[in-house]
Amino acid sequence: MVESIKHVVLKLVVCNAVLLTLGVTYSAPAQTNNPASTTATEKWVVDQVVKGEDAHLETAFAVDDRKLSGSFIRKLLTNSIPGLKAGRHGVHVYGAVLTDPIDLRDEEIPYNFSLSDCVFEADVIFRNTHIRGDMNVDKSRFKRSVIFHDVDLEGTGFFSGTSFDDYVTFWGAHVTRHLVFENAQFNNAEREVDFQNAHIEMNAFFNNAVFKGPVDFRSASIDKNAFFVGATFEGFVTFNIAEIKKDFIVQSAQFKKAEPPDADFFGLKVGGNAVFSNSLFAAGLILTKADVGGNVDLENVRCPNETQAKTLAGLKADTIIFDNAQFAPPYYLNGMSYRLISYNMDDQALLSFVGKSDYKSDVYSTLESYYQRIGDVYAARDVHVAGKDRERDIAFSKSPLRSLWMWVQYATMGYGKFLVRALLWSLVFIIVGCVIFWREKGMETQDSDDAEKYSGRYHPIWYSLATFLPIVNLPDASIWTPKVDRKFARFYLRLHIIFGYLLIPIGLAAWTGLIK
Repeated sequence: MVESIKHVVLKLVVCNAVLLTLGVTYSAPAQTNNPASTTATEKWVVDQVVKGEDAHLETAFAVDDRKLSGSFIRKLLTNSIPGLKAGRHGVHVYGAVLTDPIDLRDEEIPYNFSLSDCVFEADVIFRNTHIRGDMNVDKSRFKRSVIFHDVDLEGTGFFSGTSFDDYVTFWGAHVTRHLVFENAQFNNAEREVDFQNAHIEMNAFFNNAVFKGPVDFRSASIDKNAFFVGATFEGFVTFNIAEIKKDFIVQSAQFKKAEPPDADFFGLKVGGNAVFSNSLFAAGLILTKADVGGNVDLENVRCPNETQAKTLAGLKADTIIFDNAQFAPPYYLNGMSYRLISYNMDDQALLSFVGKSDYKSDVYSTLESYYQRIGDVYAARDVHVAGKDRERDIAFSKSPLRSLWMWVQYATMGYGKFLVRALLWSLVFIIVGCVIFWREKGMETQDSDDAEKYSGRYHPIWYSLATFLPIVNLPDASIWTPKVDRKFARFYLRLHIIFGYLLIPIGLAAWTGLIK
């Protein structure tokens, strides 16, 4: 008799050891009379958890038999089913149909959990929920609102391939590791997807995600990288004052909304590179006052809308790359600061791109300073002249006289950048002077008493030089003058002298290298 009792006790000890090895403790009475598991499907899920196994309903039940109640899920995830204590493996359910709301506000989920390939037919609320591990809802479908407001997730959130049909908010969510929304579908064109003030301590992955409605990442913070490669935005999107501490990769993304408001990255802060290459912005693009520690890559970016503004005003970056960028005016480049800037590594292509932007003088002065800094004096000169040309054209409608004076500056000395032109113009004036003062019979001596003395000794070239050169004192200028009845010749003589005083010193300075 004693031996039989010992044998029974030994069996109980062994069974208990097996259950502990699986990471769960479970009592027989709770299994047979569990108020939280009222259906055969829910009892089967509990049995799988007891065994430490994943609950794959899609392989165990027909579609109509995969339903789980919201109250059951709440108790399962919070580890509060009487007699059931899930271990470190956590709870992993696949292929379920959740028929009523799941309300986990202010609750704690003490382990990793999965509700993947599931259909959520009612609201899901994780407001102020604390999750002590990873959560996985990959390839699930949420038909109603999804509220992860102020959720605290101590692991990674997996939402890859998941679809959302209604309102979605992760406002103020805190994720200790990664947030993964690759290939996710946000299907509601009217309801906003809200990631305002969310904080992800590692990486955020939204590659190939589709947002059919507005999405808001204002003031979001990502401590490593954010990936939106191939993402599609069909509604308004804003990253206003968001911060990504490493790289922000928005390569080959589609911003399809053609009407305002524009894609908004105002005040975006990126510690590494901001890559927008090969992306389409169907409306406008706002990168105003964005601060990027590395490169801003706009290679092959297309902004074809001719009514919506594309503004990079105040953009700060180490390098700005516009290679093959297609920006339809209007676009704004004023206030930018950079160490390097490129358009196909072609100075003229870059100057042409700048020339189609809205005119601001600092755009040209900043680019000129850049070329001076890298020692390309010829490119700097071309930028200076192009900027002055645009200033002159704009001044014409407001101040024609100022525009005319700028044209004279350009024609005579290239706004101070082609000073040798002054010598060439000097030669023109000397030749014209020779023509106008060519014949001695059109000239007379300034002192009538000298007429006989200098008769036959006049030479037009010397007279033209004498009256034009301010630094050379030739006697011809003090002897001869056009006759009184030659009013035009006398008027031109004044211009001849004035332009000599202007052009000769400038030309000589340029010729000797005193002015560059």
